[in-house]
Amino acid sequence: QFVFSPETHERTKPDVLANFDGNEIAIEIQLRSESPKRILKRTQIHQERGAYILWVTSHLSTDSSDDHSEE
Repeated sequence: QFVFSPETHERTKPDVLANFDGNEIAIEIQLRSESPKRILKRTQIHQERGAYILWVTSHLSTDSSDDHSEE
């Protein structure tokens, strides 16, 4: 399911969204290269919602020109 930022109304769709002990936890699994800018944006959306976030990655690009933006 999509989740929306209460501040900017941007959306993201975490791979796993769970509640544990009253806390929302978003788990993002990133197996392909993704730009730090895009990862930061997705992280901010979860933080604005008050959710904890866990990233599982196989590769994280450090090249800001390596933007694989889907939108």
